[in-house]
Amino acid sequence: MGPGCLPSTRFYSNGIISSKRKIRSSNKFLLIRIAVLLVGATTPVYAQILSNTQQLDHQSVVSGDSPSAEDLFPIDNPRNQTIPVSEAKTIYLSACKVVEQEFGRSDPIRPRLKLLIGSESDRVYFPKHEIQLKKWDKYKFAQGVVMLAADALLSPDKKISLTRLAVSEAESTVDVHELKSVPTLLQPNTASMK
Repeated sequence: MGPGCLPSTRFYSNGIISSKRKIRSSNKFLLIRIAVLLVGATTPVYAQILSNTQQLDHQSVVSGDSPSAEDLFPIDNPRNQTIPVSEAKTIYLSACKVVEQEFGRSDPIRPRLKLLIGSESDRVYFPKHEIQLKKWDKYKFAQGVVMLAADALLSPDKKISLTRLAVSEAESTVDVHELKSVPTLLQPNTASMK
């Protein structure tokens, strides 16, 4: 399928849904779940992440072979601010675990990312997979990891496919006010009746 080719939408009056329609429904469901996760990444999610933090930290101490934070993600700290590296590592693993559970994934999700402490603003910079924080904030870091983990669930081709589907469906939607303002064959033309 080329860049300009979009799948067509078909409507069935007999209630039979094609496999393409089922795939679209599952794609919409996944897209909605990601949007809800990203929009709803508030206190309850953070509470779950932080409650998992102690459990994961205990597991890493017991196993004795846990990777260091630098093995999971590089940290750039040009202003030499104080950062609890162990806490950052634990929050990273906990946020990944929460996303895995939310989407029912059995394989681990470990988004590649870089943590920059001492930036001009707090943000997730997607092109570089970078979480930029003015100063260490465990909630903002957890939110960034959740966003990047959710983003890692979809391949670039899948993102393009979902983007095309979203635009196609948006273009196929008609506002009721537009329908009322456009004369149709069913509406008599009052000007020609005079």
